[in-house]
Amino acid sequence: MIRRRARAGLASEREMHPTRRTLLETMVRMLDDKPAEMLTCDEVLAEAGVSRGSLYHHFQDYPDLVEHALVARFARQVDGSVESLTAALDTAASRDEFRELLVELTRRAQLPGRASRRMERIVTFAHSANSPRLRAMLAAEQQRLTDAQAELVAEAQGKGWVAPDLDPQAVAVLIQAYTLGRVVDDITPEPVDPAVWVALIGRMIDRTILTA
Repeated sequence: MIRRRARAGLASEREMHPTRRTLLETMVRMLDDKPAEMLTCDEVLAEAGVSRGSLYHHFQDYPDLVEHALVARFARQVDGSVESLTAALDTAASRDEFRELLVELTRRAQLPGRASRRMERIVTFAHSANSPRLRAMLAAEQQRLTDAQAELVAEAQGKGWVAPDLDPQAVAVLIQAYTLGRVVDDITPEPVDPAVWVALIGRMIDRTILTA
């Protein structure tokens, strides 16, 4: 069940009509260099080599394409997050090994170089406030992430590595919250030392999530 959920987003992309996939992949790629509000429909169509008529055949309008691209980028982050946690659970042979792998995942996720990814997620969430369509798509992906992580937490509880009295869904949300919440420090001129931050998260993991 865990692996099936983790791959759900990728499978939907593989099943797309080729023209729809081209439009979406082009938009996703162009968002690496420019924010959505700075990209025009004509630029995307020229880059994709697709006509405006084809755009309206596969998407309701240009904003619909933009929103699907934002969700696709978010979905790939979801898949990466779930796959990393799955690998940690599959690789660890003990509670201590799982702890070290979890802290390492935290360290990588909290790297200053990932600040743009954290900010992009915040901005995407903000855009959804004025778009019920985007909010619905994001909600589905967010639920997929939380459900998959909660299942992994429950599996770790079954191995005796995570405190059995904790709610797996709450733990999953906490892990996401302290990762995304680093954006608060990303925008300051004097951010916290990454090593100090990761050490603090490790201490919290030891005292609140893992078994003694």
